[in-house]
Amino acid sequence: MNFSKPRIKKHCCLWLTFKNDEALEHAIKHFAIKYDTPLFKPHISISKEHGFLTEWEFKSLDGIARSFEPFEIETETLLTGHTYFQSHYFSIKQSEKLDLIVSKINSILGLTYATLFPHISLIYGQLNIDPKSELNPLLKESFKLTVDAIQIMEIVNEISHWRPLKTILI
Repeated sequence: MNFSKPRIKKHCCLWLTFKNDEALEHAIKHFAIKYDTPLFKPHISISKEHGFLTEWEFKSLDGIARSFEPFEIETETLLTGHTYFQSHYFSIKQSEKLDLIVSKINSILGLTYATLFPHISLIYGQLNIDPKSELNPLLKESFKLTVDAIQIMEIVNEISHWRPLKTILI
């Protein structure tokens, strides 16, 4: 079963990105080519559909990023979901630093923490496959990544046209 791609209006989204994501990036690329699914950068979405940010919000995000050092997160399990953007994803172990940075960012954007479902997608839109059987040569089921940036993304309907507007290093 494939999910049909949702129609997306142009908006911003905030991601946490990683400095040591080569293996994960390779796995995402492998599955995108093999199953003809969209290619995307590994990330944790912090906000879904946010309007374009104000100058004050940009400055506030910069201040939050400067108040953190890069920090590790650890994946738990590869799971199958029921939405286009969460068809196959890794759950993330609870982390005090992840909770804190997301809480601070959400307070700037006027969002609630409940809107965050921390995960790292591996595949978009393909449900009728079992990537676990192919995962071992690509990735361990549990691995660590170092969060080192907040990335402000411009999201449009075609995933290949998503682009970073600004990257704020932590």
